[in-house]
Amino acid sequence: MKQGLPGIGDLRKLLTGNALGAHLARRGVTALSIRMASVALAYLMFVVLARTMTRDDFGQFAFAFSLATFIAVVAALGQPILVLRLIPVYQDENRPSLLKGLVRDSWLAVLFGGLIGASLMILGSFVWGAVEGKNVTYLFWAAFLMIAMALARHQAYSMRGFGNIVLALAPRDIFWRVLVIVCAIAMAYKGSMIPTSKAINLCTLTLTIILILQLFAHPITHPRTLVQRGLDTDRTFWARESKGLWAVTIAQAAGPNLSVVILGLILSPEETGPFFAALRTATLLTLPLAAGAIVGAPMISRHYNAGQMREMKKILRYLVIGITAPVLVGVFLILLFGEMILGLFSPEFVSARAALSVIALGTLVNALSGPTGFIMNMTGHHR
Repeated sequence: MKQGLPGIGDLRKLLTGNALGAHLARRGVTALSIRMASVALAYLMFVVLARTMTRDDFGQFAFAFSLATFIAVVAALGQPILVLRLIPVYQDENRPSLLKGLVRDSWLAVLFGGLIGASLMILGSFVWGAVEGKNVTYLFWAAFLMIAMALARHQAYSMRGFGNIVLALAPRDIFWRVLVIVCAIAMAYKGSMIPTSKAINLCTLTLTIILILQLFAHPITHPRTLVQRGLDTDRTFWARESKGLWAVTIAQAAGPNLSVVILGLILSPEETGPFFAALRTATLLTLPLAAGAIVGAPMISRHYNAGQMREMKKILRYLVIGITAPVLVGVFLILLFGEMILGLFSPEFVSARAALSVIALGTLVNALSGPTGFIMNMTGHHR
């Protein structure tokens, strides 16, 4: 069998005649469409907030939002990847009681981790404020945003495991951001700028509402499942597998989020904001890779556990073409129009042009390396 990247003939077969490839392509288009809308709305959300906040407040918001995003990943204890990997397996093995037990235990683990993380964030905000003599109340409110982020991310991964791409992505990636945009514009309509704490609380409240509605949208993630007794469990295996997955997700989340946190600790909020804008702009380039992971991850888990290596390799070869081409185009556009794009946030943000170019090129290297991260996660080679 010919190995390596598929050529034009393989791509044509993918789009026209190959059943597996066509299925992957259809779901990929759905996932990519939602992710494109998601990233566009996320970008618009940050632009609106930057326009309705002072530069100092937006810098504080960028610091708190990045810190909450990172700690939300830490607090999740590797559970989102665990459910994404095991739900398709338990479905194929027709083990509904064990499937429900997994969803319940993982949800409670994320809630427990979130409460611990929030407690540490609140304690840290009081200590930092006392030592530095600063008003960092916004970090107190960011702790509650972190809990909502951790639970919403886990819910989205659970829905992906069940194969429901729209239900997994649309609530958090689209509806939440639309709510934040509309509410921020309404709050700023009176002519006053939005303070940091209010912006964070706005994000927390709207995300919590979306999460509650999403929980009720699927029978297995319905709150009644969380209190159901007599479900099967395999906690020893789940805990063992979660450790490696936890380390992987922390490593993946560290770069894009801790970079803003570290700069926020050593630079002023006015200097942190432009870098955050550059980082979020470069995030647009991760769309194809994210779409490939959304569609391909459950399929890779299912085929690998069934020993269908040839089918899994086909999926991976199709993903490489779908990921690399659009990323190359995106990098080219960012290198040409970087200043114009950053100017959407504020004319002063064009100072981050060099940072934007460096991050964009780094993202290109990541895309050219292929979807290696979630291949390891889905096949048990994450360590």
